[in-house]
Amino acid sequence: GIWDRLSSRDCADLVRDLAYEEGETDVGLVCEEVIDTALELDSRDNMTCCVVFFPDAERDGTSTSLDTVAGGVLQRRMDREESWGADSTPAKRAQLRVDERRRKRDLIGLQEAKVSKVHRQRQQRGLHLYME
Repeated sequence: GIWDRLSSRDCADLVRDLAYEEGETDVGLVCEEVIDTALELDSRDNMTCCVVFFPDAERDGTSTSLDTVAGGVLQRRMDREESWGADSTPAKRAQLRVDERRRKRDLIGLQEAKVSKVHRQRQQRGLHLYME
């Protein structure tokens, strides 16, 4: 699921950006954002995410507190809601894309069945004309 849509580097960058640049301290929300990102990239597989924050982790040789910047996942969600509209989530948007693909597949199947039926009818008519 996740690795179908995000490389290891992309996933690590996402987690790092959320933690250090956007100030997200809730590890559960970070995991949800990783999964939401994969869903938005059209992953349709099962997904599990586990992120571990190590206290006093060093980044670029300097100690960085995880709570120095405002924003994080909740800010991303507010931005998405503003962009996509209220009550829209990556999971709902992914489901809408799956439903749309199913409708298209069903429509194509119906069209192919009609073409096949017409083709059979034409073959049968041709066969009858030949036999007469």
